[in-house]
Parts: sequence; structure tokens; C-alpha cells
Amino acid sequence: MKFLNYAAAFLLFITPMAHAEKWGDVLKSVTKEGSQTLENGSDTLNDAQKLFESGKQLKSGELVTILVQRFDITPQQAMGGAGALLQIAKTRMNPEAFAKLSQQVPDVQQLLSAVPALKPQSGLGGLAGKLAGLSGDSAISTALTAVSIFQQLGMKPETMQKFVPVIIDYARGNTGEAIANGLGVALSITQKK
Repeated sequence: MKFLNYAAAFLLFITPMAHAEKWGDVLKSVTKEGSQTLENGSDTLNDAQKLFESGKQLKSGELVTILVQRFDITPQQAMGGAGALLQIAKTRMNPEAFAKLSQQVPDVQQLLSAVPALKPQSGLGGLAGKLAGLSGDSAISTALTAVSIFQQLGMKPETMQKFVPVIIDYARGNTGEAIANGLGVALSITQKK
């Protein structure tokens, strides 16, 4: 009987140890899976960060992309044309409002710098200068210069009118109603009455 008691005690002693080895394996497995989960989580976080960054890049070039797709033009034409319209807005908007527009709408400065220099032989460019001198209205001169720039970029003057609502909607999505409305008023000179 004493032997059976010892055997039972021995089995009771060994059984937890056997389970302990399995628990050790389980803990190792959990630790290994936990490390992989952390690595996967880190990869997922890195992927999310890359996606966020690409989203920011897409947003900053979104206006050009919209114009290119909508009007079947090149990115250079889209940037130069949008920049020409923003030049009009810059001359006609309150400087503080245009500064807010520049801060809140992606790439305004890049678009402004994408406007090509007006070629001197351009008929409308020369006409714009003469009309500005006669009328004293720099807005008319700026609008005619913008038309000349659109033509120089290989686009029709009507395309300029089509750009306006797209640019205003884009500004509205980035700034809000007040600045978008100010931009609309500034660009109204380019619209047919």
C-alpha cells in the first residue's frame, strides 16, 4: 500500500511537470506568435503611414489630376492654366484672403510658378498691355494675359472658363465657403456674362 501511495504521489508530482513542459511550449508559442503579431502590427503601421503619405501626395496634386482627366490635357497645361487663373485671383482678391487661400489649398505657389512667361509676339498679350494702359484696369489686362497663356499652352480660351468652377470647387473643399466665394468673385471677370 505504501508503494501505491508513493506511486500516486510520484504521478501527482510528475503530471504537473509534464504539463509544465507543455505550458512552456505553449508560452514559447504564444511569445513567438506575439512577436510575429507585433512585427505584423509594425508592418501594418508602416503600410498605413505609407498610405497616409501617398494620400497627402495625391491630395496636393489632386487639382492637376482632376483638370487633366476632365479636360484631356497634359499636366503642364493644367498647372499653367490653373496658375494663370490664380494670378488673376491674386490681383483681385484681398491680400489676406489670398494668403489664406495659399496656405489652405495645396500647391498654390507651385501652380503660380508653373505659369509660362508670356511670349512677346502673342497678339493678346500685347493687346492686354495696350488695353490696360487705356482703361487703367489691371484686372482686364490680367484676364487677357491669362487667355494668352492658355493659348500659348495650346488650349482654347473657352477652356479657361471651364477651369474656373473646378478651381473654385477645389478651393471650397480645402478652405470653406468664404474664401471659395472670394475666389469666385475674383475669377468672375473670366466668365461670359
